[in-house]
Amino acid sequence: MIHLKTKVHDSQTLEFKIGYETEPNLSVSEFKVDLWMFIPGNLEANERTYAANTFYEDLKTRLRLITPHYTLAQLAEANALPYCRLHDAMRYPENLEAFRHEICMICNILKSSLRDDMEKILNETDATRREEFLSSFIQTLREVMNIYHNLTKETVALPAESLRNYQRGDEFLCQTIRHYLYCRTKEFNKKELNLYLLELQNYMESQGYTLPQPKESKQSRNFLHRYATLKKFIESDLYIRTHNKHSGFLLEQLMFMLSAGMAMGFALMINFYTKDAANKFSLPLILLMIVSYMFKDRIKDWVRNLFHDRSGEIFFDRRQRLEMNGIDIGSSRQNFEYLTPDKVAQSIQEFKQRSMELDEPDDIQREEVVHYCRTIRLQRKLIQRLSRHPLRGVDEICRLNLNRLMRWMDNPNITVYHSAEDGNVERFNAPRTYEIHFVMGNILNGKSNFFSYRVELNRDGIIALKDLS
Repeated sequence: MIHLKTKVHDSQTLEFKIGYETEPNLSVSEFKVDLWMFIPGNLEANERTYAANTFYEDLKTRLRLITPHYTLAQLAEANALPYCRLHDAMRYPENLEAFRHEICMICNILKSSLRDDMEKILNETDATRREEFLSSFIQTLREVMNIYHNLTKETVALPAESLRNYQRGDEFLCQTIRHYLYCRTKEFNKKELNLYLLELQNYMESQGYTLPQPKESKQSRNFLHRYATLKKFIESDLYIRTHNKHSGFLLEQLMFMLSAGMAMGFALMINFYTKDAANKFSLPLILLMIVSYMFKDRIKDWVRNLFHDRSGEIFFDRRQRLEMNGIDIGSSRQNFEYLTPDKVAQSIQEFKQRSMELDEPDDIQREEVVHYCRTIRLQRKLIQRLSRHPLRGVDEICRLNLNRLMRWMDNPNITVYHSAEDGNVERFNAPRTYEIHFVMGNILNGKSNFFSYRVELNRDGIIALKDLS
């Protein structure tokens, strides 16, 4: 199963979160994701100015394990699996790594549950039920944090390093809860929520945790740095390392040798024929030999290009192996290319047309079509060996920076004119925007799904992202 979420990460960057969930009945699951970008021709994107290496510099990808799914209500039970795993780790205090892993997993699970439960509340349209859900949400959150804080009675006998990891987990949870709830106070405008945030802030002050302060830029800067450091520490047990590898080298060289051999064979056949049909050192013989060598080089290039076009499953821009804790859990392949309009499937063109706000004639509209492909193979049993928690697959977080495509854009505001009824001319600024169309498709077990997006942007950055699937 493949899940896709898209959002604007910042003014110049799009974020695609793709979830690859392995099939329970398959030992190896293979996923394929395709991305087609339709870039306006006046942005001067081509194989010279926006080549594959440039695209990969602008594309930042991270792979991490999918966090095990729990609801907050499930985590409000003291005998929930994450707490049981932590209690098991406490039985062997000398195993510092096991305790650290369980603390990190509890924090990651709670963060994911907090996000999912908050989305359910926001998706509720009935105002009364929404308020009820929020009250229940805050009460459940109190119970979950009480369970975690009660662990202090059991952690006293643990080594100093384990105690520090427990406190790091506590600070991270408090910071994460504050972040999620403060971002939603305007949407809820509920006194109970504000009281809980004040209660949480007083607890953090009593523990000496870093907090931002108005008019104290240094302390606020330290707060952001501290939270980023804690986030990196907690999520370190989920991120997967990628190692580049170069495979298919021998086959590639054999194909090049074969193309050179075919071209040389053609030239030799011409030479043998002309030696029998013409006199030695005659002008026709010399001309035929020159022509044969001219065609020899062309034939070699044609055959090489033919092999390269027909070997898309063998030759990729990048090949990587996915490794975590010394275990290779799968592999990844990436490819980037420019397509001519006739090589873009009709179904992709139709999805692209859905994202167009204005009907533009094909003979006027000039676009460059970029195709990016990512294939991932995952081994379910090896993934499950990484933790005692139920792991289902891998999340890929892709961030595509569009800054290079903005450099040839006009001013964000253009002066336009309008004649009023009294004969006077009105001058005012109109926003100048550009549109980049994205079509994403994923293939799993022969089944395809497609998604269409339109990105509106100008030289100052991204204005809007619209999902038109």
